[in-house]
Amino acid sequence: MGEILLKTIERVPRHKNTLREYTREIQEERYQYILERISESVPADKALYIFGMGKHPRSTYINLKNTSGIEVLWYGSLLPSYLSPLRIFVASYEGIVRVLDPTCVKDVFARLSTLSMAGLYCFDKQLENSFIQTIKSKKYSNYADEIVKEDIGYFIYQVDADSLEASTGIFEIVSYGKDCAKELSGIVELA
Repeated sequence: MGEILLKTIERVPRHKNTLREYTREIQEERYQYILERISESVPADKALYIFGMGKHPRSTYINLKNTSGIEVLWYGSLLPSYLSPLRIFVASYEGIVRVLDPTCVKDVFARLSTLSMAGLYCFDKQLENSFIQTIKSKKYSNYADEIVKEDIGYFIYQVDADSLEASTGIFEIVSYGKDCAKELSGIVELA
C-alpha cells in the first residue's frame, strides 16, 4: 500500500467520552482500504450518516436521491441568501445522508469527499434527531461532533480528499469513543 503515515497530530481529547482523536495525511490506497473496511464493520445498532461539507453542485444531492441504500435528508447552499442567484453557477452545496445499507459507504463517501470534506458519523440512534437538526441549522462543525460524542461508543471519520495542505492530497481526521467497536477503531489504527 505504499507509505501510509506522513504526519500525525495527536490532540488531547476534549470530550469525556473520547478515547482517541488525531489528524494525519494518508495515501489514496489507505483511504480506499479504510472506506471498504468501514462498510463491513458498522454495528447494526448504530446510526450511520455521511455529511458532505460543501463545494458540491446541487445536482450531486439530487443524483444521490436515486441511490438505493441511502436517504438524502437535507442539502443546502453555503452561499448567503443575498447571493442566492449564484447558486446556479457556484458549487456551494452541503448535505446530510442517512446510510441505510453500509455497503453504500465507499461510493457515497468518495463522491462527497472529492470536492470538499466529508464526514462519516456512527453513533447511538437516540442522538439522531439532535444531530440532524444541528446540521440543518448550520451550526454543524464542533456542535454536531459534540452531539455524536455523547455516545461513548461513537466513531467519526472525516476526510478532505483534495487537500492542498497534505502532500498526499488526502487529510483525515479520526475520533472515537471509549466504547467504540474494535471493528471500527481497529480500521483506522496503524498496523
